[in-house]
Amino acid sequence: MEKNNEGIWVKYNKDSDSTQFFKSLKVKAPTLYCNNAKTLLRVEDFYAYYTKDSNGEYTDLRILIRVDDGNIREILGMGIAQNLEPEMLDVVKEKIEEFPNKDRYLEKVADMEMLNKLYNEYKDRNLTFDEMSFLCEIDRKIDGFGYSEDPRIDEIIREIEKRDLAKNYGFSLDEVGQNSSDLFGDKKISCIMGNVGLDVDNYNDDILDKIRSLKYVDGSFFITTKNPDHIVLPENVRGNISVTLTAEKVKDLEVPEKLGEKDSLILECEDAENIKFKQYELGKLIIRGIKRLKNVVLPEEVGNIKLGSIFGSLEEIDNLVFPQYVSHIDIDLSSIKVLKNVAFPDDFSEMAVEEEWRNRYTTFEYNYNFKKLEVAENVTFPCVINNGCLALPKLKVAKNVTLPSKVNSLILGELESVDGLIVPEGFECKHLESKYISLDDLLEKSLESNSVDTIGKQKGFSNLFILATIVTIVCIGIIVLGVFLNI
Repeated sequence: MEKNNEGIWVKYNKDSDSTQFFKSLKVKAPTLYCNNAKTLLRVEDFYAYYTKDSNGEYTDLRILIRVDDGNIREILGMGIAQNLEPEMLDVVKEKIEEFPNKDRYLEKVADMEMLNKLYNEYKDRNLTFDEMSFLCEIDRKIDGFGYSEDPRIDEIIREIEKRDLAKNYGFSLDEVGQNSSDLFGDKKISCIMGNVGLDVDNYNDDILDKIRSLKYVDGSFFITTKNPDHIVLPENVRGNISVTLTAEKVKDLEVPEKLGEKDSLILECEDAENIKFKQYELGKLIIRGIKRLKNVVLPEEVGNIKLGSIFGSLEEIDNLVFPQYVSHIDIDLSSIKVLKNVAFPDDFSEMAVEEEWRNRYTTFEYNYNFKKLEVAENVTFPCVINNGCLALPKLKVAKNVTLPSKVNSLILGELESVDGLIVPEGFECKHLESKYISLDDLLEKSLESNSVDTIGKQKGFSNLFILATIVTIVCIGIIVLGVFLNI
């Protein structure tokens, strides 16, 4: 047993059995006690440092050193995650000097001395570049004594970030919250550090007003709601914004313009009608569980589109306008029964802005399988489906339906007539499957359509010629009249 000014060191030799040792471990180092302390004491020595308890007895365990064959194996403190308490650093530094492998542990002491210094000073001064590099572990990890990183490292960094945010954006320190829980206090919060995730339907109007009044979120912002009126967004968000709207029907929704190229809108509903996008770009649009979609004009650029679900719930589309450019697209059309006022892009691959995705979708085999479609009105299918199939096996009613000019395989199982079809000039189809319509019928329809177009063009030219003739005669008449009047 050794005494110093604050406490005593007690050595427990291997193969010993000390009630005090195990009792103190159970209270101050429960993980070690539960796992293997008794087993280790059979093969290793332990040095335990005790300070006085409330009764003035040396029973308060503060430091534990495992020793094997005269060398230190491990040093544990009694702080969070068995980190060494700052006031114990000089005690352990002095003890380490007694062991042959002291250098390895003196390096840990040096790191902890630096951390102690920064922890005591960072509130009163700005840290240097080297000091911040140390804290942020740019060159190497900070080497401590516990089972996990000393919590003071994160505390210092977070407080410095808080101070910098307040300074850069003109907030007081009290206006900067660490996380979304600070919104529920009495203080005015203008800025939140880190990510914010809220199910806003759980909060009253006062909390919603606090979210609206947020000036800055230094992270990402995620909200979920069943009420479109509860879509409240901060003024500025450094990271991504994700809005999830869950409702049976979404109607007359004006998507907040703040949702931009890196943000997401997720609609979980059965009906969506009159969805207005004010923004030019949107990062991701996901519509899950949708059955009916009406009057939706998507932004011109969308990073990722997903309509329908893995169960293929989409049954009816009326007036859907696709974006000009997308990065990825996943549309489940297999369950659609009614399709109106839709013009599919000539080639989804031409919409793609990512080369890898474009190469993936230069041919189609599954994207146009309308296996349940019964009614199609004012629909224009892609101009070319190179190696894929346009499958319309249940289609019974067609009105102003424009087929591709080139398609590998076409299925028109139930359609009885070509009357409602528009077949482009130069129509090509390698394989047709239909009960009532032949390939010759389609080719003949193509010729009729082209003839109508030609006649229309001729009539247009004739009308233009007649109009020009009339104008010429009138002009000549005015000239003659002017000459006569001069005479």
